[in-house]
Amino acid sequence: MKLSRKLLPFLLIVVSLSAWTCTIGSSPPPPNTHTYSYSFLGTFNDPGFPNISIQLTPLIPPKLLSTLPSDYLQVDVTVGTFHFSTSNPVYKCLEAVVPLIFTEEIAYPGLFIAVYNNCGKIILPSSASEAMVGHLSLATQQYAMFTFPRNSSLCSTSSSGQSQCILPVNPTPTPVNPTPTPISPTPTSFMVNNITVSVNPASLAKEPCDFRDTFTYTAVVSVDPGSPGGTVNLTFSGTDGSNQISSINFNEGDTSQKVDFSVTGLVGEKGFPPNVTVTSTSPNAFHSSSVGPTDKCIPVG
Repeated sequence: MKLSRKLLPFLLIVVSLSAWTCTIGSSPPPPNTHTYSYSFLGTFNDPGFPNISIQLTPLIPPKLLSTLPSDYLQVDVTVGTFHFSTSNPVYKCLEAVVPLIFTEEIAYPGLFIAVYNNCGKIILPSSASEAMVGHLSLATQQYAMFTFPRNSSLCSTSSSGQSQCILPVNPTPTPVNPTPTPISPTPTSFMVNNITVSVNPASLAKEPCDFRDTFTYTAVVSVDPGSPGGTVNLTFSGTDGSNQISSINFNEGDTSQKVDFSVTGLVGEKGFPPNVTVTSTSPNAFHSSSVGPTDKCIPVG
């Protein structure tokens, strides 16, 4: 249900029930013939604060929440838990239900209002059958059922004069269904976050020494996900003094690209093949680990 915020807030207690066991019978009697209350036993965790009981007034008939004129704003219980009790058997099925709290100032100024889900067996007249109740889609309907005052009756005062209130008497409410403010995503910057290097052939174990061969080093360059794209400039540096430069172009959303560097020389002579480090020089500096073929070449002669 989408609620308007054109009017001032009113305070409500919303309770969700998984099932009801209320008996279909006569319509609820007038409010003054039964008692309805919320008690707060052991709420304040301090024997110096006496327990309190708040008297409720039932709304006869209950009012469908969606027909009320105002926006609903939530207020949190500051301490303790509601314990509902009543002498009216029709409302016994509400006992042990823990409510949430809301506020509104137009229809019910200065009051809290208890609202319950799926209360078809209380809402329907006594002529309604079990089959009728079973076929109605009441699970998501909410009805305002009780009111109680938003005043000092919500507070307990200790013998030393300190006061604690189970609800804020003058609340700053939290909207139940606030309209989210669109947030523009912050663009991800184009930055290199990793460079890994591999070489082929990866081992010299089958390479004869003094044999001329070519070794290819492959660099995989990764950038931050969601980046706008750009160019990465790279430098290839070998331990034998070899040096090459290259660049890779990333499109928007690309996360990795690869580039090859090749060197040719006599295996085993003057430190060939070298260990290689690949470094990005822009958009930011990042150095790979030094990588080269493993093992030793096979001596010849």
